[in-house]
Amino acid sequence: PVALRSVVLGDKALRIEGKIPRVPVVNFMADADVYGRGLSQATHFLRKMGTPCFNHPSAVLATTRDGVARALDGVAGLVVPRTVKVTVSTRAQLKAAMDEAGIRFPVIVRLAGDHGGVSTARVNDDGDWEALNPLGWGGRPIYLTQYVDYADADGRYRKLRLVVVGGQVFARHQIVSDQWLVHGRSRAEGFADEERRVVQSFEQDLMPTVGPVARDIAGRLRLDYFGIDASLRPDGRLLLFEANASMNSLVLPKGHPDWMPPVVERISGALAMLLAEPARWRHQPAGGEPPAA
Repeated sequence: PVALRSVVLGDKALRIEGKIPRVPVVNFMADADVYGRGLSQATHFLRKMGTPCFNHPSAVLATTRDGVARALDGVAGLVVPRTVKVTVSTRAQLKAAMDEAGIRFPVIVRLAGDHGGVSTARVNDDGDWEALNPLGWGGRPIYLTQYVDYADADGRYRKLRLVVVGGQVFARHQIVSDQWLVHGRSRAEGFADEERRVVQSFEQDLMPTVGPVARDIAGRLRLDYFGIDASLRPDGRLLLFEANASMNSLVLPKGHPDWMPPVVERISGALAMLLAEPARWRHQPAGGEPPAA
């Protein structure tokens, strides 16, 4: 219910001429690896604007996987696997990068800028490099992440997605899988009741322990709206998979369970209210960040 004026960034020769009203700005560029140039330009642009900005581009620029690992190191109740970003051309160089970072086998290798597990592989030992062949990784920026086994007592893997909207924390879903790389398409059968129960009882059962961790993450990443994928461990800690503004939170998947639409409605309602109140956004050029919600 607002009038938007778009500014498209990213061109090397970009020049913005003419007068632009000093109005609140909403940043739609969510991935630091994909939109690096545009985010840098937007950061410079906003210095001149001097207005509130939702998901400020400088904050998004810091949410590369290795940047998030550095920023969240030391968060109480959070396990953050070691992660580095490298560009190498040979297996020997890749192994040397692992050794330098102190990462041991198994290691997760991802192409930077991709999501949804479409270009992700796990290398279990020094004889398993063929697992990387489908990625086409040589000479491209990749992430190396220390793999942490998170199979539960029943041998399944559980991924919890949290969505942070300002100071509010929502459970968007939990997926139970027979595979370590958990996505909607890898969901195991027979766990629908458990997945429903986790989400619907989140406020009562998990918020007291998970909520403070998510808010600490939000304070360190300086984002207004983003997602956290993690596994809740038996000791109550969260094992972090990723935290960024690129996650699917508002689109209902095909064949979604009946409990999901009300969850998405709550998230989208909280987002609409936050967008309508720029004074609550984290980036406030004149007065710094507003008080925590």
